[in-house]
Amino acid sequence: MAKECEFVVVDSTADEGQNGEYLKKARKDNAGSILADSLKDMVDKILAKFDRDKCDCIKKLKIIGHGSEGLIIIGNGRNPDDPKKRINDKQGEWEDELKRLKPQLCKKAEVEILSCFFGAGDKGAKKLSAMADVLGTTVIGYNVYTQPGGYPEQKEGWQKVVAKPGKPAKKVDKVESRLPSLKTSRSEFISLQSHLPAAICITCGSSDAPFEGVPKFLFIKDSDNIRAMLAQVDGTQYVDVRLIGGSIDAELWVCNAASVSGRFEITDDFQHIGNPGQLSRFHPISRCGQVWFRQLAFLHKAVTIESQG
Repeated sequence: MAKECEFVVVDSTADEGQNGEYLKKARKDNAGSILADSLKDMVDKILAKFDRDKCDCIKKLKIIGHGSEGLIIIGNGRNPDDPKKRINDKQGEWEDELKRLKPQLCKKAEVEILSCFFGAGDKGAKKLSAMADVLGTTVIGYNVYTQPGGYPEQKEGWQKVVAKPGKPAKKVDKVESRLPSLKTSRSEFISLQSHLPAAICITCGSSDAPFEGVPKFLFIKDSDNIRAMLAQVDGTQYVDVRLIGGSIDAELWVCNAASVSGRFEITDDFQHIGNPGQLSRFHPISRCGQVWFRQLAFLHKAVTIESQG
């Protein structure tokens, strides 16, 4: 009789504070789980355990990590410079690694992705469908927040979102959950709104490139526009974006006179902004601001590509 194995993979990130309970409980509840710090590490360890346990095929594979719609992090892949540590929008960055698992999957295998909102919206449906086609098997996600340990929050409207090879997942709306936040009257953004900088600029992605390399016409220097953009940030609210796998989408540069006076990271599809490395204390961006910031970031990217020939 064929030996059908079941594996659980947990992101190896050492989270701290309130956020740390999520992965800590996942490891506790899944004794013997595979701890992975990148996609390659995950696949290597799955294949090694497959051989060690003398499996004939993998019947069930669970992958637990932080994430959002269509995104799961494996090993702290929050920075776009670390594409090998997440499954994201760019299929070319994860497809080859997952293909290595396909021969070991049982005919009716299931791969379950357990990160916050992974199966929600257009992004979730498309990602599940792409993974199902690459792996040649059923891939499952959820449209809700995942609780400590990687368990879908079974609140009203929660759904299992399923994709099969050649049978795309249906779009299922995200069931919103209020993230823990701390109200405070102190914020660098409130200060910026009171003492406007000389210029601001949104750059695409995280970059160590010299500030002088950013095209000058991308700077916003008009005080009314600067004030309007900064007003899109709710400086009275702090959100722990680690709970949804906050990954960096862009940066906001603040300039006074001819020098840089501040740099902020924009995460979660332009939903939050805050100081670099302080993901537990990011500010929400209004829906209008999300569109505005996103357009400027994409303009920066387009101009940068064009200038590079």
